[in-house]
Amino acid sequence: MKSRGSALLAALIVAASCSTAKTYEMRGQVLGVNRDKMEILVKHEEIPGLMAAMTMPWKVQSVNMLDNIGPGDLITSEIVVDNNQGVVIKITKLGTAKPEVPAPAGPSKPSVKYLMPGDEVPNQAFVDQDGRTRDFNAVRGDRAMAVTFIYTKCPIPTFCPAMDRQFAEAQALIKEKGLEGKAGLLSVSFDPKNDTPPVLKQHAKKLGSDPKVWTFVTGRDWPHAPHDHRRPERQDRQELRRSGVDTSRTRRGTGTRSLTFAPAERRLIARLRTPFAVQQYLNALPYNTEPPPGRATLRSFRGVVRHHTAHCLEAALFAATVLEQHGYPPLVVSFESIDELDHVIFVYQKRGREGFSRRSLENPSRPLLWGSVARSRDPGLHGRKPVFATPSALAASYLDTYVDLTGRIEAFALVDLRVMGNYDWRLSERNVWKVERMLLDTKHQPLGMPDARFHDFHKRYRAFKDQYPDRKPLFYEGRDKWTPIPTEFLRSLPRRSP
Repeated sequence: MKSRGSALLAALIVAASCSTAKTYEMRGQVLGVNRDKMEILVKHEEIPGLMAAMTMPWKVQSVNMLDNIGPGDLITSEIVVDNNQGVVIKITKLGTAKPEVPAPAGPSKPSVKYLMPGDEVPNQAFVDQDGRTRDFNAVRGDRAMAVTFIYTKCPIPTFCPAMDRQFAEAQALIKEKGLEGKAGLLSVSFDPKNDTPPVLKQHAKKLGSDPKVWTFVTGRDWPHAPHDHRRPERQDRQELRRSGVDTSRTRRGTGTRSLTFAPAERRLIARLRTPFAVQQYLNALPYNTEPPPGRATLRSFRGVVRHHTAHCLEAALFAATVLEQHGYPPLVVSFESIDELDHVIFVYQKRGREGFSRRSLENPSRPLLWGSVARSRDPGLHGRKPVFATPSALAASYLDTYVDLTGRIEAFALVDLRVMGNYDWRLSERNVWKVERMLLDTKHQPLGMPDARFHDFHKRYRAFKDQYPDRKPLFYEGRDKWTPIPTEFLRSLPRRSP
């Protein structure tokens, strides 16, 4: 099996493609220098438009650049990334500080054992792209297995994307030679915080992987929830269907009467009687950036109240739980973006033009219009007033504001959260990852943005960030349809493109 696996790996060819090199600024601390490999190990901050903060090695353009650089140095540098490599072309030393290193392990904790040629691979347990716990031997079976390590957000073409391309070619070769039962491929994510099974499943789909040949797995500590297989109950869904809501899988859910709220939660719900009040409450919460050393979260209403922070999906679940108690169906809109950084908002209908009063809701002579409640790290992705005739018109109001260095909406879906049945997404004290899985598995409708308009907004966004790197633009049309945004975005800024 070893020789067959080696032959497969030797057959892989990296396909080069043409692209324009891009230059980025990187700030961080040097943790190591390797002159022989012309590498520098840097614990760097977020590189806007490229990658999140992390520690990783970088090639340098010239070994002479390392002459006066050592561990502990604080640097700013320029890196160039294209389809062939990512390389540091300039380093400026800003100072020196004691490197931040993890505390040494206790004496009872064994050290890492490196595998040598001929060693047996440990039978490590993982969670695959379908959320199933499987160990290495179960994935491998009797096949020769080629293994690589990735993370889906890796932007350096010669790292994870290169291995993805090579494995895609290896998969084609395996299928061409009819070796599906004799050879397999395994991509192991070392970023379980972000690479949850739904994320890996989407990544695998984009690469065209065949699960009979190519398996994706992530860390076993990913908190996944069991599936609910209860039968759906009958209910009148005609109004929701006319609006395009996915009600095909609606299940008998936890009725609002049976929910057991704590006294403080009930007082909060009583105070937040309207979408506008909920939006104001969410605006005042710190955004949940899920910073290290903590793990990724997906908290229910109860979790948001307890931790006093929320990201976009947590905010949508909070709004759905609160406003359901005031007669609003728990509806959300899920957006899919080309950079896989999706967004979720709570949506609702009200009678009237743009008023938030109960009087406008009760006036039957006025049409039902759509609005939203949302929380985001970007000012234009918050709530909208109820002034939109259809869910698609509401969704389209987010097209321009979604455009940043990497984002562009591709599709959207309107979903009734009651499809979750008895699954406790409202008050669970654990992460409710099944909601995320359900939204990722839901079929989305295409939502197009003309290429010319996208390129215009992309150019304007880049120009703005070049001039104001630590701020977010507010130069969009249609702001009169937005609900108030958090004050953190209202610093003195030009509202027109630079």
